[in-house]
Amino acid sequence: MKALGVGLALICALVPLSAQDAKPGAPCDLAVVEDALWCSKCKKAREKDQLEGDKCKVCMTVTESLKVCVKKWIPHCGMHEQKPHLENCCKSKKCCVLESFKSPIVFKCEGCGQSARDEGKIAHDAKAHEKKVVRTCEASGTAPHGGEPIK
Repeated sequence: MKALGVGLALICALVPLSAQDAKPGAPCDLAVVEDALWCSKCKKAREKDQLEGDKCKVCMTVTESLKVCVKKWIPHCGMHEQKPHLENCCKSKKCCVLESFKSPIVFKCEGCGQSARDEGKIAHDAKAHEKKVVRTCEASGTAPHGGEPIK
């Protein structure tokens, strides 16, 4: 039993090291941006039929209006060994289903690293810097919002 505890502690100690070594993927190109109603609890964009008034029907949290980056892809397919791809290659309606993934747009200061979903709400660090702000999506660097290219 003691060996199991030592092994578990060793694994937990090594996980942060491997996460630090991981290289970030290519940034998202923000090719398609649209307005959306975002549920902060479910972390999903909600359509009008998924709302009760201005609240998410799933968790009853008030949604917020914001800009989202939209990417469409086919995350898995039985004919492609479950690999993501962009074009429908199957005749079946149950396979190769095009899905839409939405991620909130964020503004990040390159000087201090602070970010916010509204450019005017970035709480810059007190240290002196140029306050250059760039626009990106929260999922930037991860598929389908950048990262490894999808074929």
